[in-house]
Amino acid sequence: MEFVKYHVFPKGYMFRISSGDFREQVRVSRSALQRGISFRSVGFDFIRRYLKNPNVLKVKLLFVTDLQAPYQRLRACAKKTADITRTLTHILDGMPTDYGSCHLKPVCDEVEGMRRLHFKQSKTLNIPRTV
Repeated sequence: MEFVKYHVFPKGYMFRISSGDFREQVRVSRSALQRGISFRSVGFDFIRRYLKNPNVLKVKLLFVTDLQAPYQRLRACAKKTADITRTLTHILDGMPTDYGSCHLKPVCDEVEGMRRLHFKQSKTLNIPRTV
């Protein structure tokens, strides 16, 4: 899913990523602004691209531009998401794990808790389980 954003190329729109800082910066050319480029049009380009994947049912895209936005909280959320992704990748790689000494144990525990909650809610709401 992450690679979708590398395959959207609005004219005059440049995307820069600072993965260590969990930031994605955008630069827009003057000519693109004169042609009427907007976050709305670029957002729709991204959404259309994401929805081409049959596993994607819904997309919500946010552009944060406010200098007063809670960037520290957003960064913490992005780090947690990256930790969860790394944990799942670690599991899928078939690496032998000693959960007692693994530095990602808190993340694994949270993922397991979310999984249990999901299946508990599925049973309560009679949602068929698909895995």
